[in-house]
Amino acid sequence: MRCLASVERWMTHLASWSAAQAAGNIQARWADVRALVGLAATTEVLIAAYEDGAGSQLSTGSLGGSAATAYLEACLDFCDQLALDADVVPWTEPGLRLNVDPSLRDQTRAAWKAFSETPSPALEARKAFVDTVLAGAD
Repeated sequence: MRCLASVERWMTHLASWSAAQAAGNIQARWADVRALVGLAATTEVLIAAYEDGAGSQLSTGSLGGSAATAYLEACLDFCDQLALDADVVPWTEPGLRLNVDPSLRDQTRAAWKAFSETPSPALEARKAFVDTVLAGAD
C-alpha cells in the first residue's frame, strides 16, 4: 500500500505543478514523469505478484485490487499526456483515500526517486528503496 499511496500523492502533486507551470516547462516535468511511471508500473507488478501468491485479489478496506490497478492505469495514461503534450488536461481521478502514514508514503517516494535518478546498476539505491518499502511490514 505504501507504493500505491506514494503514487497517489505524487500524481496529485505532479498534476497540480504541471497545470500551474503550463506548456513552457514540458522538459522540466520529464524526470518526475519518468520516475512516477516507473513507480506506478512497479506497483502494478507488486499487486499482481501479491494476488498471484495469495490466490485472491488484493483487498484493503474499501479498495480492491481491480480499483487499484484501474487507478494505476489512469496514472500511466495521464503521465503519457504529461510527457508528450504541451497542453495538460486536468487530473480528475478521485483519490483512493488510503490509510498510509504520510511519512512512510513520503519516504517511499523519496527512496524511489533516488533510485530512479541513480545511473545503472543502482544496486545500493534499489536496496534502499526495498528496505524502505519493507520497513515494519508484517
